[in-house]
Amino acid sequence: MTECNKCEGNLYYLVPNYQHDTMERIDCLDCISEMQYADDIKGRLTKLLVTASPQRLAQLVAEVAVNGIIKDSNSNITRYETIIATKNLEQALVMASIYAEE
Repeated sequence: MTECNKCEGNLYYLVPNYQHDTMERIDCLDCISEMQYADDIKGRLTKLLVTASPQRLAQLVAEVAVNGIIKDSNSNITRYETIIATKNLEQALVMASIYAEE
């Protein structure tokens, strides 16, 4: 998500409420609609990718995971060596999902 000029990425902005002499939080509808649009695209893309082969999907997930760990200066790619050696599928999926979020 790009940085919003209205709410600065907080999903809300403050406006003065002079009647109660307080600041009032207002939801940033621009950001919320952008998030809903992204969720819609993810859902439709998921429906499309269901038809892809499991091998191709696995290759894409592996690329996302490895490219993500390479970009992360705090991580070391050898972490995947341990995951592969122990055949820890759950840990591999967790790592891939972490780097997919970035």
